[in-house]
Amino acid sequence: MLNDEVGFAEDDIVSWGDPEIREKYEAALGRFILAFNEVDYRIANLLYYELSSRNLHNTIKFGINSSFAQRVNLLAIIQGTSTNSNIRTLPCEIASNLNQHRNNLVHGHFDENPFDGTYKVLGNKTTDYPLTKINSLTQEFAILIKQLKLAEISFMFEDVMTAPE
Repeated sequence: MLNDEVGFAEDDIVSWGDPEIREKYEAALGRFILAFNEVDYRIANLLYYELSSRNLHNTIKFGINSSFAQRVNLLAIIQGTSTNSNIRTLPCEIASNLNQHRNNLVHGHFDENPFDGTYKVLGNKTTDYPLTKINSLTQEFAILIKQLKLAEISFMFEDVMTAPE
């Protein structure tokens, strides 16, 4: 029987793989994006604190309003001269690497094989992002978030930490 609205026979409609596969992908992608957003937010905060402490108020606006990659690069540049030991040890190269994965996942298309439920993320290049990889990348963000929080806290309590005894 021909479906008049779309112009193909009902027998030609492919039944998709298990919908749970897509739901799990969506959940993993959501956790990944939330973790990325927190890293982005915390890096912007650190740039604000660090640049304010140097009285570089003109640079703050640039640092806060630039792209994630530019903020990470700016953070990497100022690391070597920061008086905050927690900023000096932040792994900016990990943040840059995670940003590439973020671009692949956010701008890629979830393309599921309707017969076996496997999928690829299609973009500039086809990339394999199984759930274990996405979850592992999210865990890398979680570690980075802890380091960024520690650096933030050290700015907030700098007066207490450096007060004479």
